[in-house]
Amino acid sequence: MAFIEAFSKNADAADNMKSEEKYKEIKPETGITEKEVKGFWNALFSNMEHKEASSEEISENKLEKVLEEYIEDLKDKTDVPDTLPDKFFEASDLKKLSPEENAAAREEFCDRKENLIQQW
Repeated sequence: MAFIEAFSKNADAADNMKSEEKYKEIKPETGITEKEVKGFWNALFSNMEHKEASSEEISENKLEKVLEEYIEDLKDKTDVPDTLPDKFFEASDLKKLSPEENAAAREEFCDRKENLIQQW
């Protein structure tokens, strides 16, 4: 029995080696050279400060779009869309909160929610 288990483990190891050899032989479908690939990755990761600034700009653009979609959604679902402004505030007026600050704000809202509903 031990021989069969050892043989089976060796066969599995041999199959894994064959699979790894197959992957080494994979060639790209396009005519991209290794030098071009390295150049692409070097350019992509060479200046991370610039990339982070770009991602902040992208985040702000996304936020602007989300706000516009939100207001459009409100207008679509209200009976009086003319009463809603095109913009409530600028995306740049928003600030990112830490998870702790967010939790505190949610807790404060939950505490005031019933009172706000009654006032409305």
